Parts: sequence; C-alpha cells; structure tokens
Amino acid sequence: MPPAWRETVARLVPTAALVTVPGAAHNVATTAPARVADAVRAFLTRPDLLDGQVDTHAHR
Repeated sequence: MPPAWRETVARLVPTAALVTVPGAAHNVATTAPARVADAVRAFLTRPDLLDGQVDTHAHR
C-alpha cells in the first residue's frame, strides 16, 4: 500500500494507529515479529481505548 494511502486510512479510522517498521520486508509480521507484537500490545493497552474515551463512530 502506498504511504499516502496508509496515512489516509490511519487518519480516517478513529482508533487507528500507523506504525512504520524501517527495514521490514513486505510481510512485517514475519520479518519483524517482536516489533509487530510490541505495536499490537501498545495499541491494545491504550488508555483511551480501555476506558471508552474514544468515540469509534466519529470521523476525523
């Protein structure tokens, strides 16, 4: 996906988080599994997601 598309999707999805992994190949989950796990863990434990502060129906 071109960088501009990724940035647009991240901007339009209310709870999105765009994470770039420099040097990772096409399948980032297999070329940088620890970095992917860290990013997923950080996303899933975001305080705003856990306490309901994010309006998942709002558009940015």
